[in-house]
Amino acid sequence: MNALLVAVLIFIGCDCSVITVITTSTCPVNNGSVANGDITSGCGNAVGTPCDYTCKVGFSKITEKVVCGTDSFWYPRIACQPMTTTTATTTTTKTTTPVCMTSANAIPYGSLDTSCVNPNAVSTCGFSCQPGYTQLQMTVTCGNDASWYPANPCQAQNVTTDTCVDRHIWLGDGSVECSALEIASTAGVHKRPAYWCNSYPLTYCCATCKRLREAGNFK
Repeated sequence: MNALLVAVLIFIGCDCSVITVITTSTCPVNNGSVANGDITSGCGNAVGTPCDYTCKVGFSKITEKVVCGTDSFWYPRIACQPMTTTTATTTTTKTTTPVCMTSANAIPYGSLDTSCVNPNAVSTCGFSCQPGYTQLQMTVTCGNDASWYPANPCQAQNVTTDTCVDRHIWLGDGSVECSALEIASTAGVHKRPAYWCNSYPLTYCCATCKRLREAGNFK
């Protein structure tokens, strides 16, 4: 019941009467008495009474208690607010590894071996030269810029009889290609080409060292 009616009748004299009506408001405590929530059972419902309450699934409390008002509503009127859900967003960054060409013109005046498929940075491949051209080394290396090194591994036989050709650089644990003078590798040879070309006794990279000198990389 939303209100309790207390009537006090006071009769004055025998031919007239004065009636005073005092109304005391109360708040409902049934299910749904709080928007999107319920009053905790056992709580009083007189004006000014604070009560515990709970919110329905998907809603959260905005205060600890609600209070019964003189208009028979619980305050704050909106005591349960919708819960917000945060969705995490994952950004994926895809890194593309450069791939060197394997087409017919990938090597000037030569062709890559058929076993060379989708070569990426630092991959090495065998190749052969066209008739009339001399193969300067056994393999070429794919660089980080998707270019083959050395760029011109096939030398025309009728152009020069220069014996300045590339073979390899012999290290303590094996050999590396001469292209390591120009592109990054785990051996770190590219960091000091002047040393490997001018001072190291087991460098057999005449053509590459000559080209680097002429390009002004070192003297």
